[in-house]
Amino acid sequence: MKVQSLLIASLLLVGCGGGSSQSQPQPQNAVLQQGKWELAISDGTTFVEANLSVDQKGNVSNQPNLEALVISTAVGSGSLSAYALGECGVDLSGSTSGSQFTGSLGVHGTSEQVAVIQGTVAGTQSMTGTISFNGQTPISSQCPFSPLINGGNFNFTATLVPPLNVTWSGTLATTNSSVPGETATIQLSEGANYLVTGSTPSVSSSGIPVTFHIGGIVVGAFFNPTCQPSPEPSTFVSCVMRFHYNPDLKGPVPIMISIGDTAFPPTDGYGYYGMFQ
Repeated sequence: MKVQSLLIASLLLVGCGGGSSQSQPQPQNAVLQQGKWELAISDGTTFVEANLSVDQKGNVSNQPNLEALVISTAVGSGSLSAYALGECGVDLSGSTSGSQFTGSLGVHGTSEQVAVIQGTVAGTQSMTGTISFNGQTPISSQCPFSPLINGGNFNFTATLVPPLNVTWSGTLATTNSSVPGETATIQLSEGANYLVTGSTPSVSSSGIPVTFHIGGIVVGAFFNPTCQPSPEPSTFVSCVMRFHYNPDLKGPVPIMISIGDTAFPPTDGYGYYGMFQ
């Protein structure tokens, strides 16, 4: 049976908390504050997300067993002018000397570099610099989605990302214009070790209220959680959620939610990606 999806068409940020501080313990005299970071690259569509550890000597790395992510916001589209996210894992490592940061993106578990990073740290919570994708291994070999940077030098701006403690409210719109959408609220709360839990209550399936329980680890400003309905309707097929939020948590925030449920009239396709801005 073909699947109908629900997509958030327009979501506005209506509340947030947490500020810019991180709950992670900080090494003394750290030049770069450890925590969640996002590097926004000057091509306008590519970001590097990482949860960084910093030791007493100023060595920097993504947290063990939690790769950094390269994400692209220019991957594909759909009938709803979808804002798509493609992502892949890399290792981010480097060191600080004074206010200078020297680092790289590498193939996980190897010594192969895909990018070299040079930056200047300002106030422990922000950094600007250049990133070169002319490494020994093309970034496209690790991130096989397009379009994505494949060689070249770019500027970047990096920002410490605040905890993800927010409430969003908006409309769940179906991919069938004849089926009305529903108002929904999404609550997310970040605890220790970057673990985020939340819910989106009262989404209706065949007239039955369903709560979707959300959970997972946030990396930088990117959250790709598990999503499980309760009670699980017999018509339920799948649920995919991806959150890429602004580090300052101001203004409209892009979020992607796709719920497959055959209770809705079938269409010619299954909308996997969505644009919410």
